[in-house]
Amino acid sequence: NNSLKGLDLVQCFLNAYNLCDKYIHPTEITDIEKVEFELLADTKFNVQFKAFVDIFGKIEDETIFVDHKTSDSIPTIQQVLYNQQLNAYVYLYWLLTSNKISYIGINHIKSNQLIKIKTDWAIVEEAWESILINHRSIEADIFPKRMPDSEYSPCMNMFGNICPFLKNCHPNYELI
Repeated sequence: NNSLKGLDLVQCFLNAYNLCDKYIHPTEITDIEKVEFELLADTKFNVQFKAFVDIFGKIEDETIFVDHKTSDSIPTIQQVLYNQQLNAYVYLYWLLTSNKISYIGINHIKSNQLIKIKTDWAIVEEAWESILINHRSIEADIFPKRMPDSEYSPCMNMFGNICPFLKNCHPNYELI
């Protein structure tokens, strides 16, 4: 694979080790109920969503979902507030349990900083709607055709799985 030609595996593993070695659990989070648990939910569109939450705990006696990030830049509070992934997880959790999550946060591992904010339910619903818009179109036999050109394409990575409608859009596409 040409995209991996310049990859130094030793450096890659060394970077991963250094991140793990420097990891400090966010001290603000208490009563960790689960670390890295999976949410599976079927929606009315008969689509299974799969999500992995890195930390599910308590902060100030209220629940929090935290996602670990290793990017170079520390996310802003606005980036956390509008983080589609975290907001979708909050919505999925509510679908499964009828309980709302009070806080969302990103634990920036490189700086050992937790950036957290109170969950805004209007943004949670907006994030979920933006995810489901493609499914609503498909249900109406309108297929928003995307190209399966990379691992980042929604065709190839829809919440960790290949889009269930890939063959509708690209009947001759063969998975390798």
